[in-house]
Amino acid sequence: MPDKQPPQTIKPKELSSAFIFATQWLGVFVDEVNALNVYPVPDGDTGTNMHLTMQSVRRQLGETRATSLDEVGHALAYGSLLGARGNSGVILSQVLKGFADSLKGLKSMTGQDVAEALVSGSAGAYAAVMKPVEGTILTVVRESAEVANNAARGSGNEVPGPVAVLQVALEAGRDTLARTPDMLPILKQAGVVDAGGLGYLRLLEGLIAYFEARDLPPPPKIEKRAQQQFAEEEFGFCTEFLLSDVTVPTAEIQQLVAPYGDSLLVVGA
Repeated sequence: MPDKQPPQTIKPKELSSAFIFATQWLGVFVDEVNALNVYPVPDGDTGTNMHLTMQSVRRQLGETRATSLDEVGHALAYGSLLGARGNSGVILSQVLKGFADSLKGLKSMTGQDVAEALVSGSAGAYAAVMKPVEGTILTVVRESAEVANNAARGSGNEVPGPVAVLQVALEAGRDTLARTPDMLPILKQAGVVDAGGLGYLRLLEGLIAYFEARDLPPPPKIEKRAQQQFAEEEFGFCTEFLLSDVTVPTAEIQQLVAPYGDSLLVVGA
């Protein structure tokens, strides 16, 4: 691994570049994530949808000069919301929106700031899902953020830096991901961990890899696809509506659409 000292704080340009690199990193693992996708429907596109969502973020970041964290945060929230694809992409967009909300007014990010942004991202994701299900990306995001937040408080004078906090979140997330089959029966039935949770952890890996000056890894070899055992199942359709100039409260829209679909999300900005 290259010998590069992690920064004590993350500046706007660094954060922007890290998310751009993390998008490329996630791209390496798209097929790996797709191969695990059995929930909410086994259609094998979670990795694709998460990557397409992040590509929209990357384009938005590319159009931003990134002179402030407010600008980076706007690019994360706006790019992911407009570019969100599928269930996993919409949830990821809300993780990023919550993360972005924590950037407001900051000049740079300390380890504690990163931890608080991860916690805010988790809260945003849970608020978006009308019927949160544990054992999914939601659980991975929440538990990894909680552990990172505890670590960021430090012990005595030892306060971890931002990259160290991301590493704590990644390790905690891996532990949670390994337990997702025990939380969600369909995962245990298929013999896989949650695809969205893995996609999120690949994104965290990419952020860390940027600060460690690592190169992109080769894509993993896919031996089997979990969807194959559900070949006779009848898949539904993923339908998205993008509304402008909305004045109706989100809660009212949630009530209106509640009778429709199996995995409903209502988000906004």
